[in-house]
Amino acid sequence: MIHELKNITPFINFGFGRVQEAAAINQPVTVWLATLYNQEAYTFVLSAPGATVTKVSNYEYEVAYAEAGSYQVSLNVVNIEKSASLASNILNLTIT
Repeated sequence: MIHELKNITPFINFGFGRVQEAAAINQPVTVWLATLYNQEAYTFVLSAPGATVTKVSNYEYEVAYAEAGSYQVSLNVVNIEKSASLASNILNLTIT
């Protein structure tokens, strides 16, 4: 039986399944999407308010913050037809 991806919640992490990370100001931190999706059928939108985001691929992003604080990062996977949107788990990033 094939389980449809439209029902699988996206899982993002900082590598090795880590969902919390600490970094220095302006230090790039890599965010990985662990769930695989058909890249022709979905768009990928990383939400990292206040960060500089560099998209390496649909499955890899680098985020950096210019100010100390605690931040939350998430990702939405949206069906190209806009009929479905999947929200990922939330990552917690502490910048010092």
